[in-house]
Amino acid sequence: DIEIKTDLNNKLWKIWADEGNIEQVIMNLAVNARDAMPKGGSITLYTDNIILRESDVRNIPKSRPGKFVVFNFSDTGEGMSEEIVNHIFELFFTTKEVGKGTGLGLSVIYGIISQHEGWINVDSKQKEGTTFTIYFPATFKEAGEATAEKLSLQDFHGNGEVILLVEDDSEIRDFIVQALNNNGYRVYAVSNYSEALRVYDQQKEDIRLIFSDVVLPDRNGLELIEELLCKDSHLSVILSSGYTGEKSNWERIYEKGYRFLKKPFSIAELMHSVFLALNEK
Repeated sequence: DIEIKTDLNNKLWKIWADEGNIEQVIMNLAVNARDAMPKGGSITLYTDNIILRESDVRNIPKSRPGKFVVFNFSDTGEGMSEEIVNHIFELFFTTKEVGKGTGLGLSVIYGIISQHEGWINVDSKQKEGTTFTIYFPATFKEAGEATAEKLSLQDFHGNGEVILLVEDDSEIRDFIVQALNNNGYRVYAVSNYSEALRVYDQQKEDIRLIFSDVVLPDRNGLELIEELLCKDSHLSVILSSGYTGEKSNWERIYEKGYRFLKKPFSIAELMHSVFLALNEK
């Protein structure tokens, strides 16, 4: 059994947020807490207002001065090692058994919080539990005033543009396809260089953007981009990689001026990059 405890400030400041996104953050944290407590335990939800000054931010990672609403989500579960904590927000990172977790939950949380201009910190000790502390900037404007100033995924929504996605990892490929389809884009998804050439030749009248992993099983994504640009110099391009060394081909990508999206990335970062790539030509 899992006990739910709350310690909520009933005079909480307002934040500018999407209700569905905040629900998703809480539900994903709850699922992770449940999985960390197979024999039961407790979850504590805490909210409060906080003013961070210059002297405060030195002791709080990722923070900045200002007025914030803070949300703590704590569990008494198994906890995590420092090494795992350092990777938990990476796309598709999971400590669960194969088939029992996609590794999407915490990376999605990170993306949502970043989209709301906040940040999340983690404190965890093995056998003692985990606390996620989330900071959202407080707003003292009415909803109508803030709307005009706030960017959201809707600002990067597509209009049916066609994207050729080249990604050999099936989980990452499915994740990107779903995100793009849900935000107004059409996608042809393939796993290697040769498939990309075949699909491009069949659909070249429609394809506007090539989104390719740098490291492909048969050849290099950078070579693919350059071959397709020889066919149509007006194509928009995004290259992506989780590597930081020679395999990323970063120097060549930088020299050529191609847009680059480093893995792991959030949905918001993906949509922003796609929107900019399509609108810079």
